[in-house]
Amino acid sequence: MSSPRRLAPADAGWPPDLADLAAPPDELHLLGSLDALAARRVAIVGTRRADPEALRFTLELAAALAEAGFAIVSGGALGVDAAAHEGALEVGGRTVVVLASGVVKPYPRRHADLFAQVVERGGLLLSEERDCAPHRGRFLKRNRVIAALGEATVVVQAPARSGALSTARHAAKLGRPLLAVPASPWDLRGAGGSHLLTGDARPCFGPEDVLAALERAAEADASEGMEVGDAAPRRAGAGASRRAAGTGRAKVEGRVASPLAAPTRPRRRREGDEGALELLLSSRPRHPDELAAALGWEAGRVQRALLGLLLAGEADERPGGRWVRVRRAR
Repeated sequence: MSSPRRLAPADAGWPPDLADLAAPPDELHLLGSLDALAARRVAIVGTRRADPEALRFTLELAAALAEAGFAIVSGGALGVDAAAHEGALEVGGRTVVVLASGVVKPYPRRHADLFAQVVERGGLLLSEERDCAPHRGRFLKRNRVIAALGEATVVVQAPARSGALSTARHAAKLGRPLLAVPASPWDLRGAGGSHLLTGDARPCFGPEDVLAALERAAEADASEGMEVGDAAPRRAGAGASRRAAGTGRAKVEGRVASPLAAPTRPRRRREGDEGALELLLSSRPRHPDELAAALGWEAGRVQRALLGLLLAGEADERPGGRWVRVRRAR
């Protein structure tokens, strides 16, 4: 990847949405294209230990929103974050990775291939630091930037003590639409998202719910007569008036009213181990060791499931022993 560049608040391309923060960044360090910041954006966050169904939902949600013209913002972590970035990339969309480390050595290291693809495909790696190691304080600090860059924030799956809830709290403070994917009452991995639904969050069953939330926010801004000079919080940041013109399902050019009406990948589910493994595979090559760690499986179990997917034409092995999901023609 190329050398990082520094962006100051007075520079062209600085995201005006960050001005809504009580303590906005003094500077940003970037790798990639600023065009990703010029697009409308939705933040998608969640746990690092997401189950396969939550990862699949995240992939499909991010892909549908990217096809509708939104850049996807997330934190580059394992689990939901990675699935959000991958979903956007799979359909040729843009994605913004807000790092808890510096951009010189982006963390986590195991996502080096993903980060390289983000930059190569017109996306952006972004941090308040040029070169620093990640620690808990920086993860919490970067969450406010994720929330500020998103016109809306979606929490896919998050336990009660998840860092994703920090992002959600920042989104609520900013007056941005906040959505959470409902979880079963006995699913502790989704307990944090369920708690959000008792407060400011609305349920998210798919991309149409995100678009509807943005429509409501734009209508509320218009009815309250909010202008750039108002002292009141702005629901969609400093770019609200510019973005409101494009809000709404019917106004996304060349798209159907609901992105779910034209899914970007087959909906059929395989059973057993092969089905669980298929949910984790994407267009980004992944090593069997990475898949085993994500699922908590023995290496032999992963290899058997991969072989089954290979024979079924659902997966393919690439150089270096990495595997990808095979996308069927629609």
